[in-house]
Amino acid sequence: MGERLQNWAEGDDIPLFLARTWAEQTRRMLREVDRLRAEYRQLGRDYDRGYMGSDGYEVSEDMLNRAGRAIWAAECLLVVSAWSLDVWMSKVYKARKRKTRQQHVALGQLRNAIMHLDEGEFDEEGSFVLAREGRSKHGLAALPGGRLSVGLSWDGKLFGLLTPDELAALASTLLDELNSEFEEFRGDLVELFRD
Repeated sequence: MGERLQNWAEGDDIPLFLARTWAEQTRRMLREVDRLRAEYRQLGRDYDRGYMGSDGYEVSEDMLNRAGRAIWAAECLLVVSAWSLDVWMSKVYKARKRKTRQQHVALGQLRNAIMHLDEGEFDEEGSFVLAREGRSKHGLAALPGGRLSVGLSWDGKLFGLLTPDELAALASTLLDELNSEFEEFRGDLVELFRD
């Protein structure tokens, strides 16, 4: 067994604090993305039906576009949040002298692509940002095809790479991993008080 989860004497509470912070943010962003997607689906249904409320409410193309942009931005923030949780979970393991855990490579690649989006070029259709020729394999170039989808893609994938369910499952796995660490910590704490 590795070190206890919280070792105040060694001052390793900072990785735990940051892992918990990013876990809370990741949970919040998962809920936010779900909410925004549900709103978008409802707007899409109302738009397709030509719904008009008694108060004159009508869904416009601009409203759909705005809702789509909100989803894309929230999904970017979810990726950054889940990546940060992944990084700080690894730091918690290292501080506890536990077996090194594998970080999620695809999550890191997506995060880097989002953070380096400004270094890319737009495709002719305007729906992808492409890695520039001769750039390192960091950022956009590390993604399949060296490109990142901007906006909501018709294939149902975030950034043209993974589905919302896949990202939610990945984030949930990280949250479960941190929760199991806390369960072990609670057990250690009970043992400490029994002694």
